[in-house]
Amino acid sequence: EGVLNLLPIYADHILYPTLSHQSFMTEVHHITSDGKDKGVVYSEMQGRENSDGSLVDRAILDLLYPKDCAYSSETGGKMKNLRVLTNDQVMRYHKENYTPDNVMFVLTGNVEEGEFLSALDKVELSVKQKSGGDGGVVPKVQGGRPWIHHVIPDMDLNAVGVMPPPPTSSSMEIEKDEKKEKPLE
Repeated sequence: EGVLNLLPIYADHILYPTLSHQSFMTEVHHITSDGKDKGVVYSEMQGRENSDGSLVDRAILDLLYPKDCAYSSETGGKMKNLRVLTNDQVMRYHKENYTPDNVMFVLTGNVEEGEFLSALDKVELSVKQKSGGDGGVVPKVQGGRPWIHHVIPDMDLNAVGVMPPPPTSSSMEIEKDEKKEKPLE
């Protein structure tokens, strides 16, 4: 019940955030008077980029996916890019991609369908009110929707550091069955 009450508030925060320059300085990145990089997102990415698991994860993604594929992206950004990112860029990206026609709500667990749809009705009403009734749809940018338009590429199993996946249990069973059927010589 709590999550359904918060859904309209959450959706409003995602679709219509306050992206002020002051918030950007606090939340994303700024340089202190003594020359140190600071910011909540910057600090999170600093921790992520310097942990062993994250370094391995990043190397795997770089091996598996081309640079223009959304699956190769570092979703939180990279520290070097955060240093030059501006709030105007964040606002432009948000306006182009965080639109009502590009949102999907997925809710799992023991929730009544009717209650979930009722909560979505509140979200839809809010969107219509804030957009003047047009649903808040904005023209898409040339690049399109990064998680929709890029097909997951085939893995290059010959790339350095990439090992082919092990056979599945069903393929191993087929191999066992084939060996049983062969007469002994």
